[in-house]
Amino acid sequence: MKKNFLLSMLFVMACAVTSYAQVSIGNLGFSYSALVRDSVGSVQPLKPVSLRFTILTDQNGSAANSPWIETQATTTDGYGFVNVTIGNGNRTGGMVTEFADVDFSLGNYWIMIEVLNTSTSTWDPLAKQGLQAVPYAKVAGALAGAQAVPAGTIVAFAGPAANIPDGWRLCDGLEVSVTDAAYVNLFNAIGTAWGSSTPVLFNLPDLRGVFLRGTSVGTTNDPDINYRTSLKIGGNGGNNVGSYQDCSVQIHYHGTALAYNQSPYGLLPGGNPALLQIGGGQATAVPTSTTGCVNCGGTANETRPKNVYVNYIIKL
Repeated sequence: MKKNFLLSMLFVMACAVTSYAQVSIGNLGFSYSALVRDSVGSVQPLKPVSLRFTILTDQNGSAANSPWIETQATTTDGYGFVNVTIGNGNRTGGMVTEFADVDFSLGNYWIMIEVLNTSTSTWDPLAKQGLQAVPYAKVAGALAGAQAVPAGTIVAFAGPAANIPDGWRLCDGLEVSVTDAAYVNLFNAIGTAWGSSTPVLFNLPDLRGVFLRGTSVGTTNDPDINYRTSLKIGGNGGNNVGSYQDCSVQIHYHGTALAYNQSPYGLLPGGNPALLQIGGGQATAVPTSTTGCVNCGGTANETRPKNVYVNYIIKL
């Protein structure tokens, strides 16, 4: 005659992380441990056992409206204990299709544990109790993770565009729908500051090949704020996030060895040798006989410091 396995009422929960290369908060489950005995009370080491876990919406909830039901087939350890992670089993029912979608913030959930009766091949009730802190800590962690990096945050990413992590997007000026579920949080954060060709579309920032600069916000640190334009149609100009400024060179002076009557620019204030005014709509280049910038890369198509490339990405 087969002995039916019983499980003692030792019920332990703790955060457990699945062994994925990249683990998100949604993949966290909670642990269940129990001591397995047979029908006469003998501990059963190294024995197979099957469990069923049903998340209940409240103390009187039933499997009919359960958000999640799963089974797990495991084997006791050398001391007769089973140790499993609820959330990593085989889904057999429930209102959601992924354990990560169980919203523990909706109420006070309970859990029912059943064990497979090896004599009758039926599921026998083992325990039912209210869930304590761990599942709700999972929700709190998910919320904290989402709020720790708010939508619209821009960071420099050192990897290629193909490796951008989930929840982020390359700042490439992409135009998307304001109602697209993947971008709605971003739209709520940045609006049409970076462009909008129609009321139902908005642009992501286009930060390819450009530097970032903070808005003046009541200071005179940018004396040319009135000349800032929108990066794309419908975007912001002036002293606002998303406005764009083209390359320019501040007015300054350089000495030149050219005699007064040789200078194509004329004698500027300062006497002989002439001072060559650069910028401000005046001369835009030194005479061809003058060498380029010494020890800084020579002549180029723009004025810039030493720099390296990164990919700017934005949080969705």
